[in-house]
Amino acid sequence: MGNKIEKFEDLLIWQNAVEIAVTVYNLFKNSKDFGFRDQIQRSSVSFLPISLKDMIVNRTMNLSDF
Repeated sequence: MGNKIEKFEDLLIWQNAVEIAVTVYNLFKNSKDFGFRDQIQRSSVSFLPISLKDMIVNRTMNLSDF
């Protein structure tokens, strides 16, 4: 069917997180509060990899679940 997961970029959750990060960057790109803007943008990018790794390491999720 072509839905085989071969790399983490194939995960739908990863693809959605990338879309969210791009949206956050675009929403805050003109903000003059540079500290706030930078913190929000960094957090939108860092959330998924950290959460995904923690779920796998703590065995609350396996990549085979996808």
